[in-house]
Order: sequence, then C-alpha cells, then structure tokens
Amino acid sequence: MTANRIQRCRQRGGLGPLLRQRLTPLRQPGQQPVHRRCPPGATGKQLTDAIPLELQLLLEQLLVGLGNGSGQPHRRRACRNDLRSLRECLAPFQGRLRSCQPAPRGGWVVSQPLPDALADETVTAMVVQDLQQQRAAEGPEIGHVNRQHGPMLAIPPLQLPGRGHPRQLHCRVLQSPLAGVSDRIFRGLVRRWAPDALLFTEMVNATSLELGHGLGKVEELAEETGPIGVQLFDHRPASMADAARRAEAAGAYLIDINMGCPVRKIARKGGGSGLIRDPDLAGRIVAAVAEAVRIPVTVKTRLGWCGSDADPVSWCRQLENAGAQLLTLHGRTREQGFKGRADWDAIRAVREALRVPLIANGDINSPDDAIRCLEQTGAAGVMVGRGTMGAPWLVGQIDAALAGRPVPHTPGAAERLQLAREQLLALVESRGDHGLLIARKHMGWTCTGFPGAPQLRHALMRAPTPTDALALLDRQSELLNLSSDE
Repeated sequence: MTANRIQRCRQRGGLGPLLRQRLTPLRQPGQQPVHRRCPPGATGKQLTDAIPLELQLLLEQLLVGLGNGSGQPHRRRACRNDLRSLRECLAPFQGRLRSCQPAPRGGWVVSQPLPDALADETVTAMVVQDLQQQRAAEGPEIGHVNRQHGPMLAIPPLQLPGRGHPRQLHCRVLQSPLAGVSDRIFRGLVRRWAPDALLFTEMVNATSLELGHGLGKVEELAEETGPIGVQLFDHRPASMADAARRAEAAGAYLIDINMGCPVRKIARKGGGSGLIRDPDLAGRIVAAVAEAVRIPVTVKTRLGWCGSDADPVSWCRQLENAGAQLLTLHGRTREQGFKGRADWDAIRAVREALRVPLIANGDINSPDDAIRCLEQTGAAGVMVGRGTMGAPWLVGQIDAALAGRPVPHTPGAAERLQLAREQLLALVESRGDHGLLIARKHMGWTCTGFPGAPQLRHALMRAPTPTDALALLDRQSELLNLSSDE
C-alpha cells in the first residue's frame, strides 16, 4: 500500500510541466494577480497572466502538497478536497481548454462543466491558519487585529449564478440590513471603508411596495455605487415575486428574503421569522421569487422558532432546494431574539449539510470575532449587524483583516464628531427636520469613548433643531482641541 501511494504521488508530481503546457494558451497578458501563499517547500511566484494562473497555482500547490510527505495532515486533506472539486474549477474555462493543442502525452481533456475555483472550507482554513500563525509569532499581548497579517491566499469571489445574471461577491464581509439604520446615507459611510462589500437596503414590505409605499428605498439604488441587495419580507408569494421584479428593475444587485426578523408585529403576520413555522410557504416564496428574477436570490434566517423544535439543518436544506443560492444564518432562534450567545456550532452543522455558500451571522463585533467565527463555522463569510451601529468602519476593518491588508484604525474622538456632523447634515438635507430625529440615534452610537461623551449624548438627544445639534458637536470639537493643546 505504501509503495503504491508513493508511486501515485510521483505520478502527480510529474504532471506539473504538462499542466503548465496545457494552460499556456489561456494566458492573458497585462494583468498581474499575485500568488500570496505557497505550500511548505514551494517558492512564491509573481504572476503576469490572468485566468488561470490562479488555477495553475492551485494545481501546482495540490501536486506539491500531495507529494510532500512532510506536509501537515490538514494541509494534505485540504489538497485532496481541492482535487475532488477540480472539475468544478475548470468550468469557466471549458471552451478555451477544448481549443488548446493536444498535449504530447494526450488524454487530459475537460469534457463537463462545473463551477468554483476554491472550496470555501479550504479558503477559510488557510486564512484562519495564517492569522493564527501570526498571532503566535507576535505574542499573546496582541488582543485585537490592528496590523497587516502575513502572506495569505488571495480569496476568490463567491459565485452566485442567478438565472442568467450572475453576481460575484469579492468581499466576504456583508453588512446586515438594519431597519431604521441601513439607509442610503449610512451605506455611504460604510462604503468609505468597504467599497466592495455587499450592503443591503432596510427591509422592504412587498405588499407596501405593491401599493406604492416604500418606493424610495428601492429607487435610490440608482444613486449608489457598489453592490446593494434589496431585502424583502412578506407572506404572499405573488407579492414577493412582484416586488422582486421591481427591485431588479431598479438596479438591485440581488434579492434577499427576510426569514429571520424576530419583531412580533412582522412574525405574527407570517413574515420574517414567522415563515420558520411554515416551511412549505417559505419554500413557495423562495421558488416564486427565484422564478420571477434573473439575479440571484438569497435568504437570511435563524436557527429555528425556539430551542425545543429547532432543526436548522432540515430548515436550511428546504430553502436551498427551493432555489436560494446563498443563505445567511443568524446563530439564534426567534425566541432568543438578540439575547444569549450565537450558536456558531449549529451554524457549522448547517454549513456542512449545504451545497450553497453559507454566511455566518451573530456576535461578530470585531475582526477577531470574525476570525474566530470563520474558524469555528467554516462559513464562506460573515455578516455584521448591530456591531456597525455607530461604527460604519467595522465592515472595512474585518474585510482588511481577512484579506491580509493593513486594518484601518478605529476613528478617534475628533473623527467621530466629524462623522456625526456629516451624517446629521446629510440626513437633514435628505429628510428635512425629520432627519434630526433619525440622526439622534446615530449620534448617540457614534459619540462615545472620549471625555464628555455622556453629557454630549444627553444634550444631543434633546437638541430641538439641527442647528442646535450642530452647535453642540462643534463645541465638543473645540473642547477636545483645547485639551489636546494643553
């Protein structure tokens, strides 16, 4: 048995030149993806070609890893997983591979299409391993992520095919839809730190949209850059399908169906988390929406209605079978609301049972939280919700930490005051005096962590006009400048 395994490894190693020869006709000069990680014993390479020079590197890494008996066991397992999905990796290049000249040894032909360049579990494992290794090197006194991590694998985008209009998610950190929070102005602030992240509108009631209400949440998509998903909720499949068509026409990047909102007035009418109690209706809604639009359809949900009857694996499989191309799973039941700790182990169990990508949600309030969550769940990415209230920079910080870029610093007192000022002015310009009422909660979340912050928040909540609120912010800025000069 051992001799046979050694012989197979040598045969794989001998395929390296052949693979390079077969991939040569695919090269596209002028683009420079950089390979940022190699297996043990391999040397790093600067690539000058685009497509599947990433694929070529993957293949070479697999061959080296499988032929290197000194490699770590988990690395070899990851390589074996990648080899099993190799046919899927080659789908985007199938036509061009068929047009290549035959190799001298012949016989290496791709005849069936399948889709994704790297398994999400493999990507997650390698990313987390890099972060852990750097933490160990830096010492235990580093308690948060505030530096550039070491060499890491360039994470491929998530592929969502849709029904003819495919989408790619280049950022593995998503901003959660937040009712009364994630409006156009808030999304603009998040974009400063996370230009490629998938953001969402506030929840849109499909029936209200059908009646002409809430159109502004959808129509304002034309004014924004970057991917924006529209999240819909309702209990009527026909209304949801019609609303999805309207959102697609307005420029939605994808359609997300809310099946997790725990608010009583929504759930008791059969929307949000209320659909967890009626899986058949939930499946019909997903199928109707997926049939109505050509862009991808996703679902955000929870583990179950309550702890005693929760079966998140079966529940999420039903949503997948109905046509959802990505699921976001909050690690709590509807009964829990936002209390207790999110169950990341349950998220992992669901992730292992699904074929579509799974995004983990719940208790992710820092880059370190995101790293631990990915390590524990093996999810394809994370969604950040309440942690971004007053901290629109958080999505960008997590994205940078996972991608190995320098993590943006957390804004200090002066920057927070300036941010609150800009948000107040934008809300007043957009919503008139009502903008002050909306801005109060944002200013209350943002104005923290400096001397005089509690007194400032108390005064801002009672400021009768936008002018008064601006005067309070300016006065606090002057006080901070005076104290820093002393």
